[in-house]
Amino acid sequence: MSFCSDCKSEIMDSAQFDNCCLYSHLYGFLCFFPRISGSEMLLNSENLDIIEYLVSLFDRIGVPLGKEVITKGKKINTFRCTDEKVCEKILSDFFLSDGRIQMKISTDHFACQNCARSFIAGAFLAAGVVSEPHKGYHLEFSTHRARIAQDLAELLTAQGFDVKRSVRGYDSLVYVKDSSQIEDILTFIGAPLCSMRLMEEKIVRDVRNQVTRRVNCENANMTKAVSAAYNDIELFEEFFRRGGRKLLSSDLLKAADLRISNPDLSLGELADKTDDGITKSGMSHRLRKIRETARGYLNEHDDQ
Repeated sequence: MSFCSDCKSEIMDSAQFDNCCLYSHLYGFLCFFPRISGSEMLLNSENLDIIEYLVSLFDRIGVPLGKEVITKGKKINTFRCTDEKVCEKILSDFFLSDGRIQMKISTDHFACQNCARSFIAGAFLAAGVVSEPHKGYHLEFSTHRARIAQDLAELLTAQGFDVKRSVRGYDSLVYVKDSSQIEDILTFIGAPLCSMRLMEEKIVRDVRNQVTRRVNCENANMTKAVSAAYNDIELFEEFFRRGGRKLLSSDLLKAADLRISNPDLSLGELADKTDDGITKSGMSHRLRKIRETARGYLNEHDDQ
């Protein structure tokens, strides 16, 4: 299963709600139904467990629906209730205000401090998505009702989460891209184990990125050093071909010959090959002196 499916399964498995929170949990689902009226309620999901879990929520609040409201598909499963008495009751209990249907999130339905948590958990089960941790960090809620998206963003903000809003086609989105915020939201709505998995994956990803950057840096330095060494060798050989050896002291000649015969060695490794205890810095100084002498000599004899 996907990481998102695992998160939703953990939420459903761990859900233990009192009466008020149970209603708030179902309310979270209902607000994100793509279709809800006095004659029909509809929700689609790739996850059959979510559809069956939704039916159990209706049963627990005293509205038994039976399995006939579930249609199983190859990719999409559907919850569809056309019982007008049930639909009218749901509208009356959750969305009717002053005789009018109000498709918005009303905190008047929250009777205790945990109702908001239960509501958001239901909303996530109905319309939430979280990306695979190894692919990036993204959690979103999607709805075609802009007012519902606005109310959810305000509710999440009131719980201390920093969320953003956007639009994708006809859908309004409420989303989070910060990994720490996603971890906190998953823990908040009842998926702490998945939150820990996200933390672990983030650690692994960060370490992998650090190793990659270090290796890339070392490879770049190595490439640069090898390139510099071969440039030196080309310069020194041309210098010697034109009779420049006589201009160098014995120490500089040894350094030049070591460089020519050991193109892949670092400065420290070249220094270790000498018998006079020279350091890496000393070897660098000698090679720099040879370059200066060689370039000056070749510039003077450029026409020869």
